[in-house]
Amino acid sequence: ALLSPSEPNMQIIEILHKLSHDGDVHTATNAILAMGVVSAGSGNARVASMLRGLSSYYHKDKDANVLFVVRIAQGLTALGKGNLTINPLQSDNQLLCPSALVGVLGLLHSALDIDKTILDSYHYMLYSIVPAISPRTLLTINPQGEVVKAQARVGIPVDTVAVPGKPRAVTGFQTQATPLVLSALDRAEIIGKHQALTPVIEG
Repeated sequence: ALLSPSEPNMQIIEILHKLSHDGDVHTATNAILAMGVVSAGSGNARVASMLRGLSSYYHKDKDANVLFVVRIAQGLTALGKGNLTINPLQSDNQLLCPSALVGVLGLLHSALDIDKTILDSYHYMLYSIVPAISPRTLLTINPQGEVVKAQARVGIPVDTVAVPGKPRAVTGFQTQATPLVLSALDRAEIIGKHQALTPVIEG
């Protein structure tokens, strides 16, 4: 979960889903929380349906703590209705936000002994994730700080290193007007009369 927060890689999700049915309750609980961290803010429909299935599976269980962790994972998946992320990596994975990393690490570290921390009297440790929460919306402003509408190409990033000429930074793009929400793997480039102050615009 620490390797891909807010980036729902389906291979990781499938492994965690298998572990969530483990006989060891501690392993299952941590796998469910990890599913929430990996899919945080994505609103991924497949992960949401997996978590609904886990909710009905553990609803009959005597241990209500596992059901509580399923609810936490569901809340993380729907974080900000898809407008927020907890990914500490920025600028095409070249920069790391220390406060966001500490937020994710704080939650995952308290989950190492989840029965005595989050599921006991230290449930406020969940708030350690707050410094990692940031918006994934693209908003354009003018030099006076007023919001202006601009056109942006949103698509999948392309590696343009050592490519001659002036190639496009995104492929398979759609042209949309700002403000807009970028998914975890999307990149954008501003077109028209407006000019971006950063070379990387990402979700």
